[in-house]
Amino acid sequence: MNSLKRFNSPVRISSSSQILKSFSNKSDCMKHLKPPVVEEAKRLGILLKDDCRKNKTKDKLCDEIKEKYSPVRISSRKCSPQILKSFSNKPDCLKNLKPPVVEEAKRLGISLKDDCGKNKTKDQLCDEIENKIDKDEDVFKKINRKHIADHYDKIVLNQDLYTVEKDRTKNLRRINNFIKAGILMNYVNKNNVVLDLGCGKGGDLRKYKSLKIKKYVGVDVSEKSIQEAISRVRYLKPSFVAQFCVNDAYNDKLLFSGAPNQFDVITSQFSFHYAFFDETSLETSVFNINTNLKPGGFFIITVPRKNVIINRVLKHRAHNSLYSITDVNPKSNDIDSWKNYNFSLCGSINKCTEYFVNFLKLKEMLEKEKIYLEERTPFVCLLKKYIRKHENLFTQMKINNPNAEEKEIIGLYEVIVFRKSNFKRS
Repeated sequence: MNSLKRFNSPVRISSSSQILKSFSNKSDCMKHLKPPVVEEAKRLGILLKDDCRKNKTKDKLCDEIKEKYSPVRISSRKCSPQILKSFSNKPDCLKNLKPPVVEEAKRLGISLKDDCGKNKTKDQLCDEIENKIDKDEDVFKKINRKHIADHYDKIVLNQDLYTVEKDRTKNLRRINNFIKAGILMNYVNKNNVVLDLGCGKGGDLRKYKSLKIKKYVGVDVSEKSIQEAISRVRYLKPSFVAQFCVNDAYNDKLLFSGAPNQFDVITSQFSFHYAFFDETSLETSVFNINTNLKPGGFFIITVPRKNVIINRVLKHRAHNSLYSITDVNPKSNDIDSWKNYNFSLCGSINKCTEYFVNFLKLKEMLEKEKIYLEERTPFVCLLKKYIRKHENLFTQMKINNPNAEEKEIIGLYEVIVFRKSNFKRS
């Protein structure tokens, strides 16, 4: 919101000496036209002369400006007739208080006058607007965090209700686990220290037990999921140290005891899309990765593929009997503005909000921290590769080749691996 302070009214004149000089040299007829009105008319492509080649009066220009008025504004609401009327009748006032800023302040319930009854300056209004919006965004982020936590808490509490539906996705879950096992076997070594962001119920703990890691730290926003993960540790009795904490891995800064950069591997399986809630969430996520990942360590994520989802939504094919993607937000023909959608998976997830992953933005931010792309591979390609490479494991897990509907879901995901520093894996 810092851009508010640099907000330019559509009614303004350039401060360059050439413009001011040329304005001062205009004819007497032009001098009575207020500079902001002339400048705004030019911006909107309105002719300054009438059909008889005479300079238009200020009132004439104001009327034409009102007809074409399309100010740059921070609110999605159109300027009211009162604002437009004040635009033409009170140009001196508008030199201090720009209409879009006034309108946004009114929309947010901010008083235009100070305690002494005087009109607030543009900078004062901008500061109050910025503070108000920041508070609103914080509240919305907390609501969103609670919504996600409650969603996964309910899944844990009501998991018996999903038994029949879960049977339909049993093979799909085994395929996903098989692919994740192959990924971890490729990047996790014996005695590694692992940080699992969005660890859920600890579904990957058995994999880490077989890989003989030294320490595991799981972080999740769902307290019920963490409790389930702790129960799983007690059942598995792994040789590694296991610790858990209830935190929002993508909005809370994670600072663990001991030295920084202590993790050989940081992983986020099917949850890193929540880092794209907003710019601050992504910045916090990158901070957590950079602060906790060792030089030479790997950052591994499994995320939805934005281009695949968009293509299916546009073709009205983002669903089958096992999954659905609905309610793309915001509802706009501008695909670049699409931020999130609701995802449902039979027996597991029911209309949970997920966010589109901006891969290029993530890559750019990580590269600034000397964390570079190592691998980016769709799930479908990894499945084919790992079936050849780990054929025995595929058989042991009693996996069937995916059917058409399962392939559609597998096709939604990709694995992205980054490595800290420019040291390349041999």
